[in-house]
Amino acid sequence: MRDSNIYRIFLEVERDPATAKRRQSTMTFRGTRPEAEAEYARLRNQRARGIELSGEKLKVADYLDRCLRDYAAVNTKPRTEKGYRQIIDCHVKPVVGSIPLGKLRPLHVQRVISTALGSGVSKLSPNPPKGTGRASDKVTDAVQSGRWRRCATQ
Repeated sequence: MRDSNIYRIFLEVERDPATAKRRQSTMTFRGTRPEAEAEYARLRNQRARGIELSGEKLKVADYLDRCLRDYAAVNTKPRTEKGYRQIIDCHVKPVVGSIPLGKLRPLHVQRVISTALGSGVSKLSPNPPKGTGRASDKVTDAVQSGRWRRCATQ
C-alpha cells in the first residue's frame, strides 16, 4: 500500500561536463502536497542562486577550496587570501573538512570556533599567532552570521 504523503522531487542540475548530457537530482519528500511544493520552490530558488543542490556529496573542505578560488582570489588582496587559506587549512579543514556540506550544522561551526579559541586564534586570545587574529575574526564572524554562504551565491 502506497502512502499518499510521499512525493518525488526532480530538479535539473548542471550538465555533465564530460558528456554535456542533462542531469537531474531526485529526492523523496514526506509531507503534504503544499509542503512538497514549498520544498520544491525552495530547492529551485537555491539552484537559481548557485547553491549546490547535491550538498550531501560535496565535502566542506572542497566547498571552502572553491570559495577561496572563486571568491577570495578575485575579491581580496593576495595577502588577505593567504591569511584566509592559512586559517581554513590549519583550523577549519582538520575539524570539519570531511563532513558533507549538506550535513554541516551549527554544532560543527561551534566546534571550529572552540578549537580555534583553544589554539589561540581569536581577538579574545591575549596572544594570537602573528597575522592571523584579524583574518580569523572575519572568518569567524562570517561563519556565525551566515555570510560564509556568499561565495556560493556570487
